[in-house]
Formats: sequence, structure tokens, C-alpha cells
Amino acid sequence: MVGAGGKTSWIAWLSERWKREGKRVAVCTSTHRMLPTSGGILLEEGRGEKIEALYGGKQGQQEARGEENRRVWKGETEEELLGRARSLFEGARKRGEGAVFEIGSVVRDKQGELRMGSLSPCVWEELAAFVDVLLVEADGSRRLPVKVPAAHEPVIFADADEIYVVEGLSALGRRGEEVCHRWEVALPLLKERKVFQEGVLSLEQLGVLLEEGYLKPLRRAFPMARVFPVLNQADTEEQRREAKQLLLSMGEVDAFVSSLREAVVQRVDERQRLELVYLASGFGRRYGSNKLLEVYEGKPLYAYGLGLLQSCKEELEKRGVSAQICVVSNQREILAGGAMYGRVFENPKAEEGIAASVRIGTAAAERFGADAAVFFVADQPQLRAKSVLALLESYRRKKRGIGRVRAEGEAGNPVVFGREYFGELHQLCGEDGGRKVIRRHPDEVWYFEVEARELRDIDYPSDWENL
Repeated sequence: MVGAGGKTSWIAWLSERWKREGKRVAVCTSTHRMLPTSGGILLEEGRGEKIEALYGGKQGQQEARGEENRRVWKGETEEELLGRARSLFEGARKRGEGAVFEIGSVVRDKQGELRMGSLSPCVWEELAAFVDVLLVEADGSRRLPVKVPAAHEPVIFADADEIYVVEGLSALGRRGEEVCHRWEVALPLLKERKVFQEGVLSLEQLGVLLEEGYLKPLRRAFPMARVFPVLNQADTEEQRREAKQLLLSMGEVDAFVSSLREAVVQRVDERQRLELVYLASGFGRRYGSNKLLEVYEGKPLYAYGLGLLQSCKEELEKRGVSAQICVVSNQREILAGGAMYGRVFENPKAEEGIAASVRIGTAAAERFGADAAVFFVADQPQLRAKSVLALLESYRRKKRGIGRVRAEGEAGNPVVFGREYFGELHQLCGEDGGRKVIRRHPDEVWYFEVEARELRDIDYPSDWENL
């Protein structure tokens, strides 16, 4: 999270959203941020008395009363801090709950104030092993609504998956030197783009600072990360409309306009988003060999599903739906073939069972910002695109959380899960597929009837005779 004009509010909003989805979220900083008033795990480093004074005296053990999120924990060493964090997050996982904790050291800033600071790289690596999201405040703005970074800023981890760039619209109509942190860096950018005018900051100028100061440099430096511009403090409908128009004129569709004061967060591209997840892992133990590589009517079995997904994606795009294909497999040939259709993810835990593939596909759907994930298996060569599209359309109209195909009373794949179930999908283990989630929410399932032959799959060599 970088920029100005609402980073802290966006961190809080994202954290709570992910917590409601059952995720374990560690909020950290690579620079400085305000000390947490609750839900914190802090490294004392010899400042115990000062920390106690900040929080009003020593705090007793409250774990038994389930109050982990209402206090600040402390550790004297990084090992102790990590142990406390692991224990609290693991407790939330066992209860089937999401959790958010702010984790860092206690340092003094240049003004001598106590702040939450960074930790060593090895701590980040260990944290990442047992949380779902590591959310890092990676920039400082002196509480001003706009910022353009200096050459040494922001401080972003090399393996960041997503970068949110926040700028505040409260700066508009005010003089740049009063509202922009590092105005001396911003001014040359405006002059170079020939948009500088004496007077107050305009929306066009803010767009230039956002693009030249952050978006272009970050995309060059982090080509594998998704970079999301966020125009915050858009507190009126008119401001939100104008902010969206600006972002669209910049070619930014994966972007947000928000007023967290008014509890409004809007995507610039408001089309429905679907992640089409192709589950193509496995070892073919029942079949006796890798069935997905068997040739059926001139091409490998797995290729039928990829062609189906491509047809569905193209038709969905025509209908105004943004769709993306994700292929999960432990087979090199399938990953190579899948790369022609969408993103591919190797499954290093295929031995565990189908749950490992489902978790990977769910994570891909979340990164895409999908409203729902549609899970396909790779051994149904007679499934028709027409049936899949009809399932998705009926799912949208019925407004249920889960959609599934069914033939002659037997339910099968594909299955659609709305975003509200992603947290439960992340908790699946072993051979627990989506059926476990479906059984928990029977009233939220919409069944769409298809022809029986479409659901015929290949488990044994003799199954080919039924196609």
C-alpha cells in the first residue's frame, strides 16, 4: 500500500474484508506507521516500560476469553514475536475464523515519536508461511492527501503480488505545495507533461502525478505484480463520476474510486468478473496411468476442457462479463498447453488431493478480483459450452451463492462459488472438494439441469465405452 490520502483507511478496509472471508492477515510496514491500539504484536527491543506506558499498564492474559483482537501483545525477541503470531493465527484457523494482527517493532521517527517500524527480512518470510495475506504499508506521506515518491521510495518487497496506489481528492482546488508531499519532485513532472499552471491542483494534474510518479515506475520495477490505482476521498457522486472518467481516460480499468468516509468503494470496471478454474492435477491411480494425456478423437483428453473454457470466455466477453482462465496442474505438458489459454499454476501439493488445487484456483480468483470462481474438471470431454453459459446465466439471475450442474438427479461439475465462499474454500484439506462447502449451505445452491452424457467422466479405461 503506497501513496497518500487514505492508505491507513484502505489497509483497515481491506483487512476487515479479508477477515470476513476467513483469511489470516498480517498488517506490517516497511517504513513507519502509527502504533496499533489493539490487535498488535510488537517487538519490545528494550522499550518495555515505554510500551507499557503507551497502553496503560501491564495487560493480563486474555486468550481464554477470546479477546486476542482487543489487546497488544509484546515479544522481547523476533523468535518470541513470531511464536506469539503463529499461536494467535493458528487459534483463529482452528476456530474457522479470519484474523487481523498488526506486527512490527517499536521505533522512534525523526520527530522523536514512537511508531511501529519494520522487521528483519527473515521475519517477513516466516510470517508469509502461516498467514494468507501480508499487507504492508510501504510509503509515508506526512498525512498529506497527495504524494510523489523520491528515488528511494516506496519500500516494496521484491515478491509483492499486488500494489495499491492511493491518492486523495481532497487535494483538488488547493495549492500543490500545501497538499503534496515532495512537491519538489512533483513539479518537474507536471512541467514535463506541460500541464503545470500556477494556482491550485486540478484533477488532470493529479492524474499525471499518479501515472508518472507511481504507476509507470512501479510497473517497470515490478512487472509480475498487479498495480491498482485508487482515487480516495471521492465523497460525492460527481467526484466519483469524474474520478472514474479520469482513470478510464488513462486506460486504467483495474482501478478503484472510493470514499471510505461514506463507506463507498467502487471498481472502475464494474462488469461481473469470473475466474474459470481448470483442475487438471492428479496421478490417475484408478485409471492406471495419466488419463489426461490419453488421446481421444485426435487430441489429449485435457485439451477438450481448455477449448471449452476458451469458447466460454470469448462468449462471456461478448456478453459484457470479464472472464479469466486459470489452469492448475502438476503435469508439465498440461501447464505448457494451458499457458496458451490463460494463467497457469503448478500444484506442488497434488499428492494431498483435490483441495490443494481448489485452494490455488481460489487464490487466483481473489487476485483477479473475481465475483465468483467456476471450477471445471479435466475429464469431461462431452461437456458443452452452451450448457456452461446457461448455468452461469441462470446462476446470475437466481442470485444464489452457489451454482451447480445436475443430470437425472446426479450433481456434477462445473460448480460456481460466489466470492463469499472463498474463505471456506481456502480451508479445505485433502480430498475435501467443494462438496463440503455445498453441504454446509444447501439452501444457497442453484442446480441447472444438463444432459447426462455431458457429465460422464473418465475414471477407468472402460469408461471410454460410455462416451
